[in-house]
Amino acid sequence: MPTSLDMLFRMTPEILLIVGAVWIIVGNAFAPQRAGWWVMALATVAMAGWALAQQGMPVVPAPSTGGESVHVGSADADSVVVAGLAIHDELAQAIRWFAIVLAFLLVVMASRAGAESLFGEQLGSILLILAGIMIAASATNLVLLFLGLELVSIPTYILLFLGRANRQSLEATAKYFLLSILASAVMLYGFSFLYGSTGSMDLSRISANVREPASPLGAGGIWTMGMVLVLLGLSFKLGSFPAHFYAPDVYEGTTSVNAALLAVAPKVAGIVALVRLFLMNSMEVHPFLWHMFLLLALATMTIGNVCALWQNNIRRLLAYSSIAHAGYMLIGLAVALAMWKTSTGLQGASATLFYLVVYAIAVLGTFAGLAYLASARDEIQDVEQLAGMGRSYPVVAGALGLLMFSLSGIPPLAGFWGKLGLFASAVEAAGVSAAGVRSPWFLVLVVGGALNAAIAAAYYLRIVRTLFFRSGTQQLAPEGGSGARNVAVFAALLTLAVGILPGPLLVATRNATCGLNRDRAPLMVTAAPVSSGHQDSIVTRP
Repeated sequence: MPTSLDMLFRMTPEILLIVGAVWIIVGNAFAPQRAGWWVMALATVAMAGWALAQQGMPVVPAPSTGGESVHVGSADADSVVVAGLAIHDELAQAIRWFAIVLAFLLVVMASRAGAESLFGEQLGSILLILAGIMIAASATNLVLLFLGLELVSIPTYILLFLGRANRQSLEATAKYFLLSILASAVMLYGFSFLYGSTGSMDLSRISANVREPASPLGAGGIWTMGMVLVLLGLSFKLGSFPAHFYAPDVYEGTTSVNAALLAVAPKVAGIVALVRLFLMNSMEVHPFLWHMFLLLALATMTIGNVCALWQNNIRRLLAYSSIAHAGYMLIGLAVALAMWKTSTGLQGASATLFYLVVYAIAVLGTFAGLAYLASARDEIQDVEQLAGMGRSYPVVAGALGLLMFSLSGIPPLAGFWGKLGLFASAVEAAGVSAAGVRSPWFLVLVVGGALNAAIAAAYYLRIVRTLFFRSGTQQLAPEGGSGARNVAVFAALLTLAVGILPGPLLVATRNATCGLNRDRAPLMVTAAPVSSGHQDSIVTRP
């Protein structure tokens, strides 16, 4: 079977999400029925999950096979799927499953959001965004990676426009639209530098050309400038310094459902793109990369946490909090870039993925709780509006309190294990020498991270105090629906469960990153039939 058709077969979950999204958007124009299209969206997510389950879970990525398709053998766990422009290694499969879970939670959360006549556009945009994350997670080519990232960005414009019908919301939409286009242009310009310096758009060939000592292009300034431009473009997705300034205004001007999606989806796509571009390329040839990540991590989490301290608007507070959490994630990536040839580098990469998952669950549940407490006309804006909610709505208030504790890193919740993993990897990087890499700056990063965690606890606990220890001056009339309430409670319970039993998620994130280390024995390709009826290749390790 041709490689292009095989790639389409492997990307069946993404295709199902895209087709379902288009069907919902078009169908809603002729039959604007909220309940029917909501069920259709859930069914689409379920079908995509079923299709993904049929593809297995490979473990170790293979090198470029010249366009051959590689299939996971059921009897051999040490194998990987490569089909055309996409690679379905364990990292890709783990992120795809995570995107399916996020799609389900966001669809449930949005069950009562927006006008009924535009409900299909909202659901369809959510499905397209999650499909974009899945495509970016599997991309091994700059073109496909850019398409995946744009599939995250473009539907976001629609969602922001469909938010609240007021001047502030339109201003937020315009600001995000213009800055997102600028960030995409900078990133695409960086991609052109990578192509010009290495002669390829395939990530494995870019990596090979840069690593080759005899290549005059390897340490060239063009490649360096390209990676810097790419990092600047992706910093907008992460909401990290220096492209963080849009977040507070946009979060404040949109709905809670849209803010939840903005806080989660672009970060997932950005982290995956950074891992694919930086951790699968020449980090040992260019040590300036981990220095740059270290400085960005320190600056991002400090700016986010310090600015959040002064916020009375809860949406702006959570926006600055989101910026700070992007800084925490960059700690693990800095460790991975500096120590990638050792187990410490693997620990840093897996700690970043673990933190990404627990952060996404907590912030999604937080905005779900705020969406539930909102009325049909007004969103929760000020922290003081939450006063007395612990008495009036104890279940949702309890979920919010639990999630605030997790975001601040208080044990035994999931957020504690996330911060502990990141800080532990940085401490180990400061004391272990590998390939000449040992830097006391990692200790500075750990101290800065610990101080930032203490600062963050101050504003998170202020929210908890307002929920349970302040008397309300106004009575809210929650109209967010049971879907948003259920997502908030589910996120709180999941955060508690991961905090008590972090082992399964720790193992999953460690497995998702173990295949990224290219310093392994070579792989052999052999032919073998598979159950789908066509011939693929099985990649195994001798």
